[in-house]
Amino acid sequence: MIGDSNHRKASGFDHINAKFLKIACRQISLPLTAIINKCLEQGTFPALLKKANVTPIYKKNDSFDKENYRPISLLTSFSKIFEKIIEIQMHTFIDPKLSIFLCAYRKRFSSQHALIRLIKEWKHSLEKSRHVGAVLMDLSKAFDCLPKDLLIAKLNAYGFNVQALNLLLSYLSNREQRVKLNGTLSSWETLENGVPQGSILGPLLFNIFINDIFYAVKDGSLCNFADDNTIFADAKDEVELTEKIKSNVKDCIKWFYDNRMSANPSKFQAIKIGNKNKDFKSFPISDNFEIETTTEVSLLGIQIDDKLNFDKHVELICQKASRQLNALKRLTNYLEEKEKRILVNSFILCHFNYCPLVWLFCNKKSKNKIEKINERALRIIHTDYSLNYNDLLKKDEDTTIHINMIRNLALEVYKTLNKLNPPFMQNLFEEKHTKYDLRGIKSLDIPKVNTTKYGIQSLKYLGPKIWNSLPDEVKLAPSANHFKTLTKTWFLENVCCCSFCQK
Repeated sequence: MIGDSNHRKASGFDHINAKFLKIACRQISLPLTAIINKCLEQGTFPALLKKANVTPIYKKNDSFDKENYRPISLLTSFSKIFEKIIEIQMHTFIDPKLSIFLCAYRKRFSSQHALIRLIKEWKHSLEKSRHVGAVLMDLSKAFDCLPKDLLIAKLNAYGFNVQALNLLLSYLSNREQRVKLNGTLSSWETLENGVPQGSILGPLLFNIFINDIFYAVKDGSLCNFADDNTIFADAKDEVELTEKIKSNVKDCIKWFYDNRMSANPSKFQAIKIGNKNKDFKSFPISDNFEIETTTEVSLLGIQIDDKLNFDKHVELICQKASRQLNALKRLTNYLEEKEKRILVNSFILCHFNYCPLVWLFCNKKSKNKIEKINERALRIIHTDYSLNYNDLLKKDEDTTIHINMIRNLALEVYKTLNKLNPPFMQNLFEEKHTKYDLRGIKSLDIPKVNTTKYGIQSLKYLGPKIWNSLPDEVKLAPSANHFKTLTKTWFLENVCCCSFCQK
């Protein structure tokens, strides 16, 4: 456990770095083990390990507004070791009890999976010509406001024994923190509620606390990722849609109130998806409160528009990447090729690697913008302004960003079929069952669709099409890493059906 400590992390108030613990591992492991075991038996968490220096991390908007900063706790290295031991034991017990739709802070779950589920549900409804709407709700200071007495009650309801409850109550109680800013320290203050952000146990405890929100919202029409909650619904007409959204939003707000969580309805976002939005202006939630709909909303770092084109999102990430390329170009004479490649991958191409399957079906014009950014990046890396894009890719022994996104889709299919993805991803791809020998291994069923925009241009349609084109030896790769290596030699000729590939 000591060997797994990250020595790059900042030390806590005791100034003992994880690197020091690794050096002294042989000398301290036995006494540290005895201390931890004694604390576990007694159900107590050491008081000195509950102290933390807090560093405010800027989030967004006005940098002079203290509300726009996230308080990150710098805990001691000993505290992290103790917490990790508790977290491993808790995770084994509680993970099977958590909702399959709870995507944050869980192995094999990601923000991309949460968004894929959301977009898939919307496109499925739009394929059937139904009305689709959503309301995005963000909790204020969710980690800091989490009531410890209610959390302990929920842990008890999930089956934790008395000794474990005492230990976790001890962990949550009498925690102290002080703010560290530009080398200056405030006085120590005691926390009444909440779990420390930056801790090992905090995310798991938050997941346990918020898990029962899925029982409060009907029909499973909730997409959750940490403190971001999105209510969505579909209906045959706008009246029915409004009633569904109204009912589910009320259920969610009631859950927030009952669980003493702080939500600000005035900051809720609403959107109606599809082409039938001309006269639709808002979702009335009560007699004196309604949520106005907009043509674009921001969810988990992705700009989602009411037509699911993702043009605005691509425009924003291209602008960010372009600005950073301009900055890199000014330094190009002072950097080696290896250094330039590291900077390009870390600060420029990273924009296109975040949730790529969510906005995969953006239009041809947007895809050309992305490839233009990649072309500029390659020219800067190789200091070559004469070759065309295809020759630059050959020189770099790489392929287009779009082809890499398609390979990413193939990898997600592989992970889903091999149960390395969240369980709800199983509904996205279905194996083909037939009594005939089709000379293929693990072929997938390509669903029948009614439209191009919401049917053909969907992961449910393109995923099986891509997968079925793979050679059997690639499908049977023993691991995800091996699968990725094998697909690097696969160029998808005449396979992808998007507007960019069908030139």
